Amino acid sequence: MLVIAALAVLGWTVHETSLQDTSDSADEDVPTQVDAVGVSHESVATDAVLHVGMSTDDVRSLEGEPVAVHGDLWEYGPSWVRFDHDEVVEWRSSPLRPLRTDTGLTAH
Repeated sequence: MLVIAALAVLGWTVHETSLQDTSDSADEDVPTQVDAVGVSHESVATDAVLHVGMSTDDVRSLEGEPVAVHGDLWEYGPSWVRFDHDEVVEWRSSPLRPLRTDTGLTAH
C-alpha cells in the first residue's frame, strides 16, 4: 500500500511540474499564426478575397505558395485554384483548408 501511495505522489508531482512548464512557455513570445502550408497571411489585406480574373501573383500573395502545381491547377491541400492564361477561372475551397473567398466553396 505504501508503494502505491508513493507512486501516486510521484505521478502528481510530475504532472504539476509539466503544467508549470507549459504555463511558463505560454508567457514567451508567440510567433505569427501560420496556416497548414506554412504561409503567413499577415501582409494580406483583410478584405482581399479570391475572384475570377485575379492574376497568379495576386493569388500567390493572397493564399501563399501552393502545395502542388499541375499545369494551370494550383493545389492548396484539398482546395484548388485553376487558371487560364494566368488568370483565375475557377476554384474549389475545402472546409479543411478554405480559400479566402466571399462566394462560398466553388466558383466557375
